[in-house]
Amino acid sequence: MAELSGTSLASIIVSASLFVVGVSASFAADQEAPVDPEAYKMMVEAVNARAVWDQDFPGFTADIEINYEGRVHHGRVQVSSKGEVQLTELSAPDTRAQSWAEGWLGEMVFHRMGTQESDDRYREIRMIGQENHPLGPLLVMNDSFNSSFRVDGKVIRQVNRDLGGEVQDSGEPKRVRINVLETAFTPSGKVLPLHFVIHYLNDDEELVAVETLSSRFLRLKQYELPQWRRVITTEDGNMTTAEMTLSRHRLGQGKEAATGRASIR
Repeated sequence: MAELSGTSLASIIVSASLFVVGVSASFAADQEAPVDPEAYKMMVEAVNARAVWDQDFPGFTADIEINYEGRVHHGRVQVSSKGEVQLTELSAPDTRAQSWAEGWLGEMVFHRMGTQESDDRYREIRMIGQENHPLGPLLVMNDSFNSSFRVDGKVIRQVNRDLGGEVQDSGEPKRVRINVLETAFTPSGKVLPLHFVIHYLNDDEELVAVETLSSRFLRLKQYELPQWRRVITTEDGNMTTAEMTLSRHRLGQGKEAATGRASIR
């Protein structure tokens, strides 16, 4: 199997949109009725319960500290209003540490952007199997990724997708399973995933890599901004641990400092 890094795994997640990124919350009168109305309702409610940034999100800047396997680097991060991530002024330049930080910060930003799509992708979703499963009933899509989800109330607890169309290298994982272990709620009742585990499987459904992620967010005005993330990667019997800490957050051009605000854990 080809060697995987935290950056490549983060890229797989973002490129395949493994967490849902947008859906219309209402049943449009000019569209066909859902195949499974109950499954559709559950999925739409869970998607719309996510904590995402609104269309007025101005971007932000912050200091960043990266600890990659004990090697510590400092720099600056700029996230644009469109979700573009740029890491600059990195002390003791380290390509691997920088790529790791850019990849996983990009993943955190991607899932907060909350892009709305006009195509109602969940209209053909179905509920399959036991409704009393510990993670919620299994909701299955009819799409090119063979996507399925488990929804517990308004929390998406599990995401499953095939990556065959996205991954060309025969040594790369072909399927991912994401289990959300812990969530937090914003003051407005929206859901933030704090701890989750990603399992990467090959064509034979054999486990080839595991990513364990922990996150914290800081609330500035109405936005939950990335504050900290640790990623533990296990692959081929080897373990890699890295974390990043963001501080001195400022929205837009830096006129709004995040001093004295409690983090969301």
